[in-house]
Amino acid sequence: GEQETCSGLRTSFLKCVPGTENPASEGVRASSCLVPDACMDDDPCQNGGTCTEERGRVRCLCLPSYGGDFCQSDLERCEPGWQKFQGFCYRHFSLRQSWEVAEQHCRKLGAHLVSITTPEEQDYLNRNFKEYQWTGLNDKTFEGDFCWSDGKPLLYENWYRGQPDSYFLSGEDCVVMVWHDGGRWSDVPCNYHLAYTCKKGTSSCGRPPKVRNAFMFGKVLQRYETNAVVRFHCQDGFQQRLRPLVRCLHGGRWERPQIQCIPGKTRHGFKLYWSKVKTTLQPQNVFLFRGRGLRAAT
Repeated sequence: GEQETCSGLRTSFLKCVPGTENPASEGVRASSCLVPDACMDDDPCQNGGTCTEERGRVRCLCLPSYGGDFCQSDLERCEPGWQKFQGFCYRHFSLRQSWEVAEQHCRKLGAHLVSITTPEEQDYLNRNFKEYQWTGLNDKTFEGDFCWSDGKPLLYENWYRGQPDSYFLSGEDCVVMVWHDGGRWSDVPCNYHLAYTCKKGTSSCGRPPKVRNAFMFGKVLQRYETNAVVRFHCQDGFQQRLRPLVRCLHGGRWERPQIQCIPGKTRHGFKLYWSKVKTTLQPQNVFLFRGRGLRAAT
């Protein structure tokens, strides 16, 4: 665990074997380094950090809200009553509610029903909240298209074999996890009453900044999690320049918008409209593209 130097390279947490040959200096034998794979042998990274190795050096890539050489420093803490795990805050409720009521309660707290995106997160929930409970996964919008209520992508799945099955036809739109069986998932009717866990980021941003002569896509929310991105679009009669995306940064502040909306022509240089044309085209009809739309040649 102590830092040693092998030919001037910093080798924290690398295994240095006395009397072996230093791969960085041919023919040199002393207290040198033999590193088959330091990350695999003894991963030094904490709090979900990712271990990388390059040229005899180990580096930890930290999750949001952690810092330090080995991601050991907690830079952002959760509110009282919430537990932190790998950059997110969790709060469990044993009072049984329907899926809809549970999700609404989480939203009032600035959170959503828990999304599960890694095996480590699944294990954390199993160990700490030992109840049948709701997850945020559902196919309420489109049958068979399961999505997390917080909008996170479906990167990890832990279904029971044969699930989801929509046993009650279209009635099984919400997903429960069974903690004592590895947290396996099953789709059930949303009117079941179950315990639930809310999840949110450690910090958040308020309403996005205003951009002159531009509007934001989508509904404006009161709270955005860290790393959330909003997109702006220039109003009619203005031309867009620079990046239209703005991100919520750590510490609860928005990055400075780069987009500029310059008075002038539209994106394509002119406005188009489509003239009414007959649905049945005759072979002799030829259509020409003009600056203001499609018109049949005469």
